[in-house]
Amino acid sequence: MPIDILDFYANIDTYIKVHNLNPKEENWEWEYLGKNVYSIIISLIGLTIITLRFIKKNNQIIQKLNWIFLFMFYGIFLIRGINLLIITIFK
Repeated sequence: MPIDILDFYANIDTYIKVHNLNPKEENWEWEYLGKNVYSIIISLIGLTIITLRFIKKNNQIIQKLNWIFLFMFYGIFLIRGINLLIITIFK
């Protein structure tokens, strides 16, 4: 992901064309970069919880955090998939 962000700034014109970005809008770069930043944050949180789960196997708080994270992660994944499906069908 960090390499993609660096490549974004090296080839801005290509990313504008490929991802249909509008450089005339205010903060248009975050339309693309925001997705990467959120993905990195979510990945780090997930990896931290998984690591803690292996280190402290019987900790009830970490187990609950793990389940909450999994429900949120797959919930967001499912909602985004449904949104893309709806957008594709009714486009």
